[in-house]
Amino acid sequence: MSFFSRVSQEINFLKKNKIRTEVFSGITSSQASLKKAQSSFFNKSNFCNLITGHKIIKKKKEVDYTQICKNKGKIIIYMGVGQINLIISNLVANGINKNEKVTLVENVSFKSERLFFTTLKNCPMFIKRNNINSPSIIIIR
Repeated sequence: MSFFSRVSQEINFLKKNKIRTEVFSGITSSQASLKKAQSSFFNKSNFCNLITGHKIIKKKKEVDYTQICKNKGKIIIYMGVGQINLIISNLVANGINKNEKVTLVENVSFKSERLFFTTLKNCPMFIKRNNINSPSIIIIR
């Protein structure tokens, strides 16, 4: 399984050109972030929502914020720091509590890794005040 990757395109290219390949599983940045935060993919709802906040991808397909808020699952956002105001606006408009807890992990699994805790309503200012940049994982709930 591959999240937010083009591995299938790469494998198809290699196969088409008769280049031998082998696939090894890896650890995603969300897995490493959850470990750092001492959390898991699932909460009581047994749902986990993996979404991207990246501007380019955002234009291709809308995120179903209604379903994400309705299922009450953990929300893990890749590449969302630059779009945090829009993401929070959509989450709150669809019923998520402004006081929901948020964990941010910047540069996960690097020496420069930083871990932060805040709330949804304070998240944009918190990111700015602490100079949190990409790559960062945002975990809500």
